[in-house]
Amino acid sequence: MKKRVFRVLQMRRFFFCVIYFAYLLCLPQGVYAEDITQNDGFFTYKRFLRSAEKATAIAREKGTSLALREFAKNFSDGVNFFTQGDRENAKEEFLKASQFWPEYYGTDFLLALVCEEQGDIRTAARFYKSYLVKLKNFYEGKYRMSGPLIRVIAGGDIEEYDQAHKLIESRLASHGIQLGKVRSAARMPVFVGYLLALAFFLSVYLLMAGWVIPHFKRMRRIKNPPEGFWVCKYCDTASPDLSKVCTECRRPRDTADRRQYDRRALDKKEKV
Repeated sequence: MKKRVFRVLQMRRFFFCVIYFAYLLCLPQGVYAEDITQNDGFFTYKRFLRSAEKATAIAREKGTSLALREFAKNFSDGVNFFTQGDRENAKEEFLKASQFWPEYYGTDFLLALVCEEQGDIRTAARFYKSYLVKLKNFYEGKYRMSGPLIRVIAGGDIEEYDQAHKLIESRLASHGIQLGKVRSAARMPVFVGYLLALAFFLSVYLLMAGWVIPHFKRMRRIKNPPEGFWVCKYCDTASPDLSKVCTECRRPRDTADRRQYDRRALDKKEKV
């Protein structure tokens, strides 16, 4: 009898410990899931206050890259401007931060909030879409270099993609916008912009040096030939003024004679 009672008590304690342990495991996720399903807890800049502080702390460490330091500065300044209600300067700082570290999804989310509060819901929708794309890429492991740093800055409070997608889809639908038809707000990193600008100026230089400048030099030489000579428009050969045909290609000098020459050459090709 005593053994049976003891076993029952042991079983109760065991089940109680299992239930309590499961509750402890689910508590952080459950609390965060409850908060994230509320628009007031999701669509707010306050979710990224801790991220701004951690990014600033990391930027102060020795060996931190210049790009990350610039990102931390612009991101923190943007959050501060947002807190003060200065949306225009906040937007400018977030755009700069996104250029230095484009993989971080939080910057796109804050840009979407700024644009939405400014009344530009179309642009906000594009930044929301970009935020979702980057958040999905993060969960799929596409950011091998930036992924661990994102986890450190986020402090473990990273929203689930499916929940974020539902909230944003519902929010945009209230404005008459379908999330599936929204194009992501892709922006160009700073170094890529510099490379494209360099490539553009290089192509312009090659075009000028390889065709434009030689063309004008050639036209000037044709219009201003050496004294006593004329320059052929076909082969650029200088022939004496007394010669009616080019000494090199044998084409006529005058326009009328040149037309006859072209007709004869065409007839010969047709006969062949």
